[in-house]
Amino acid sequence: MLYSEPIEVVPGVWTTGQIERPTPFESIFPLSEGERLIVVVHGEEINDRVLDDQALWMDVDGVGPFVITGCAHAGTVNTLLQVQRIGHFQHIHGWVGGTHLVGRSEEYLQQTVRDLEQFGLSLISPCHCTGFKATTRLWQAFPNAFVLNFCGRIIEAGKEPERRVV
Repeated sequence: MLYSEPIEVVPGVWTTGQIERPTPFESIFPLSEGERLIVVVHGEEINDRVLDDQALWMDVDGVGPFVITGCAHAGTVNTLLQVQRIGHFQHIHGWVGGTHLVGRSEEYLQQTVRDLEQFGLSLISPCHCTGFKATTRLWQAFPNAFVLNFCGRIIEAGKEPERRVV
């Protein structure tokens, strides 16, 4: 069952619910001219805004809020803004997950980096669907917060990773 509102899935772990889209630059996919992302509802093709995109978040005692994204189709910044709004946080401590930044323009990446600065992130760990170029930009922009993510990586809230970049 899909829920548009935030839901506590287990004690202390919440979904974002349907993510608001206040940033003017974050789009679902970089589509070519004439391409559409559609969904068929009751036999009718409508534009798919991927409104079912959600993330998980938790407020870790003594550390602060952590966000785990899937692909962040709603946009990484929009997702973090949603958690900030529903959790009443001034800052987000950590964010781990997909960004859907692969194949994005340089301008899009620069805007993402600029907008991420407002969250005061102490940990940034992008993974799948981020792409090498975007991963590199995030590492360059946030060298003290960046943690390279890979299969088998263990990230513990409040603990310094053994090696941030392998």
